[in-house]
Amino acid sequence: MTLFESTKVKERCKITDTADDTLITNLGAGADAEVVNQVYKVLKDIPNLKTLPIIDVSAGTVNGSAADQSLKDACTNRVVSAYKAINSDPDMAKFWLKKSDDEIKLFIDKQTVDSGIYGIVID
Repeated sequence: MTLFESTKVKERCKITDTADDTLITNLGAGADAEVVNQVYKVLKDIPNLKTLPIIDVSAGTVNGSAADQSLKDACTNRVVSAYKAINSDPDMAKFWLKKSDDEIKLFIDKQTVDSGIYGIVID
């Protein structure tokens, strides 16, 4: 299991065969790591956050539960962006990267709001 969703990558990139499955998997591993690193980079500096979420990329979980959809979408959109960049579509690569960044921000906002209300991070 991973955070990115390969079926959604294929839908968004209009891929109908399995020729690019290995590429998508490799891009997904990089996207998952990049998104998680960005999340931790921001969350560690938030003063009212009591604990950091435990994001298990290999299990696709956050704090032992299914990962928040915004986190999955951030990873998925990042894979689509990389795929579009590789296939010489820079405008769409930028579009999907922006969507990924928006989803990362949404996930971070959810963590900080929950922390401010409950004093702990709740997924």
